[in-house]
Amino acid sequence: MTSSRTPVNQMEEALAVLGDSLGLFYDQSGKGLSPHESQLWQSVTQAYSQCQSVVAALAAQQGSVVQEDAQHFDIIQLIQKIFASHDMLFLQRQLRYNVSTSADLPKVYGHPDNILQILTTLVGNAIKHSSRASSIDINIKEVALRQGNGVEVAIINACDNFTERDRYKIFEQFYQKETDDKTSGVGLALSRELIQQDNGQLWVDIPEKGKVAFTFVLPCAEVTKSEHKETTQTFKYDIQISNFDQLKSDLGHEKIHSIIDRIETTVRQLVRYPIDVVAAFEQSGVVSTIYETPKGHADSVASRISKRLGSEEFRVGKNPVKLQLKYNLSILK
Repeated sequence: MTSSRTPVNQMEEALAVLGDSLGLFYDQSGKGLSPHESQLWQSVTQAYSQCQSVVAALAAQQGSVVQEDAQHFDIIQLIQKIFASHDMLFLQRQLRYNVSTSADLPKVYGHPDNILQILTTLVGNAIKHSSRASSIDINIKEVALRQGNGVEVAIINACDNFTERDRYKIFEQFYQKETDDKTSGVGLALSRELIQQDNGQLWVDIPEKGKVAFTFVLPCAEVTKSEHKETTQTFKYDIQISNFDQLKSDLGHEKIHSIIDRIETTVRQLVRYPIDVVAAFEQSGVVSTIYETPKGHADSVASRISKRLGSEEFRVGKNPVKLQLKYNLSILK
């Protein structure tokens, strides 16, 4: 039975927006505060933390009683609600937002409360990290999924110098919750978990240079138990060039860069990029991937990667290069 939203839900949303506002204020003015203003700021943030703790305790007491059932709902209405609640933050940073979608967009299936929290987190992060006086684009479209149609929502903002390595670090933080910014709603790690509970997915991408996109997709229909995907685990697979220092000395930076780039491209072809992440760490001669796969299938993905790399011939010009590759597979979650 679907329950209505409670005062606790409303307080959680208000605190999430307040947290974003406090973070923006400190980014802009925190370092220039006088001693008296700093003392006042400390009192405000302590009171905010106390409010968070009280609301979290109330929410825990209510537990599943206040949880809305999964249902069909209009994702556009939730997005409009989020932007309405963040109007002042957009004005403070002179930001614009553009929503692009189709008129016949279907409803999605999931838990509206959870998706509202996730949108609060993602929009808050976009506002915080966007270049001042830039725009945030929200692209919404219908997509095909294995179990039927779904809706994909991409929140794109300008973010200078954001690299594939930065994207990799964000993915690592998905599994290290202690590093999450607690003033950003439920945090990126929990956002991804909540999306997956509704048979969706959340990932980070670089659509073009100077921009970053947080994208999630939700199904349009209920996924029955027989259709539900297998329980997954998340793995980190490192491919290290063990003779990297010698090759760098013999070939030079530019040529070793082309070899590492080729390894990175090959690995991307063998995982679900950009949902899974691949990044090269050139200073140490390592290419690493973080990927999700059903339990018991980790070795098959890793084996596919190692076999492909082992069968490829690497050359610099016409001369073959003897790569000594070392592999390490570890569990993140």
